[in-house]
Amino acid sequence: MAPSRLRLNSFRAVTADSSWKTNKATSPRYYDMGPCAVVRHGGLTLLLTSIRTAPFDLGQWHSQGVAVEKLNVIVVKAAVAHRAAYDPITVRSFFTVDTPGPCSSNLKRLPYQHLRISA
Repeated sequence: MAPSRLRLNSFRAVTADSSWKTNKATSPRYYDMGPCAVVRHGGLTLLLTSIRTAPFDLGQWHSQGVAVEKLNVIVVKAAVAHRAAYDPITVRSFFTVDTPGPCSSNLKRLPYQHLRISA
C-alpha cells in the first residue's frame, strides 16, 4: 500500500522520552514506544509510535500529553489486552468490531486446521 498524504490540523513530535511506567500493581514496569507523534486531522487525534506497543495502558496517551479520558470516541485495534485499561473509561458504550487480521475477537473466523482431540 502506498503512503497517503494528509493535511494535519496540528502535529507534535515527541523525540525525547516516550516511555511510561504502568500503574498496574501486579507488574509495574517501564515501557518504551520509541519516538512518537500526536497528530490531529479532521477531528481525530492519533498517537503514532515507532515501536509496536500493545494498547494495554492509558499511560501511553498520558505520556504524550493526551487526556484520553476526555475524548468523545476512542478506537482501539486490539484483541483483548486493552480492556483492563479502557473498560473503566468506556462504561457508557463499548462496541466490538470484527475486523480482519490475526487479532480477531471472533474465534469462529479462525481456521482450525491442526486441531488435536485428546481421548
